[in-house]
Amino acid sequence: MENMSTSSELPTGLRVENTVTTDKSTIIENLNKHFSTAGHAFHLATHTPVNCPAPSTATRPSPHHFSFTHIQIADVLKELENLDPYKSAWLDNLDPLFLKLSAEIVATPITSLFNLSFISSEIPKDWKAAAVILFKRGGHSRPKLPQTYIYPTLHL
Repeated sequence: MENMSTSSELPTGLRVENTVTTDKSTIIENLNKHFSTAGHAFHLATHTPVNCPAPSTATRPSPHHFSFTHIQIADVLKELENLDPYKSAWLDNLDPLFLKLSAEIVATPITSLFNLSFISSEIPKDWKAAAVILFKRGGHSRPKLPQTYIYPTLHL
């Protein structure tokens, strides 16, 4: 019998509310919804200074000011020059050897992109891309529920 706990295949069906769907895109979308909200649910269930009731105004500490230092071209250049040229390309298909050889040319635009992202408080959609691999958890006998799966991702 095959060990299903290490299978990375999509389930053949998934219970969505009161129905079971076999449509792969619906299955993927529902798994994505489930796992993208898991962190938020954990945050709400875990008492931290961020989500605990606010202290009274008499004891409330002064708000902290968030600031960052702009990324420097020299720092990006150093990181690019230290890339291992023998490593495989990541999901962006940019070979580390190419990045290392073109470091002096691409360091300035890359630095500008990072700093612009910080200043505008926006992360480009492509930076949020990830390779998602689905693994069935051991010990779960209900393959039609999203909780049966582990959803590790490899972010760009």
